[in-house]
Amino acid sequence: MPELPTVEQQIRSIEERQTALYAGETAIPADVIDEVLRHGGNRDRSHLRIIYNFMIEQTPEEYTDFVRREYGTGGAGLVVGGKEYSVWYDELGMQIAVGHTVHDRILDKTFLSWEDVSGRIHQL
Repeated sequence: MPELPTVEQQIRSIEERQTALYAGETAIPADVIDEVLRHGGNRDRSHLRIIYNFMIEQTPEEYTDFVRREYGTGGAGLVVGGKEYSVWYDELGMQIAVGHTVHDRILDKTFLSWEDVSGRIHQL
């Protein structure tokens, strides 16, 4: 019998489909997303490891696997342009929301898959 997706995976799947419907339109401004990505994960010097890794020629899958491992599971709070944002990352990807949490039902929230994260970092 196949393994059923968790509630969290189902929610993410719905969020991804909604994002696809509004391709290019996110609740969080692109400059905020870029700043979150520049910040890196919670480990010391994470941003430097990310920069170094993207300077080495690899396949898209290898870049994606790297960012998934580098960010791991955790979160951060950032202030960008005087506004507070919360970030949460786990095995499925990264969530960015206005305010102190990503876990409430917040309209101003964006989900990025690890493929999205890797692709955007590569562009930066």
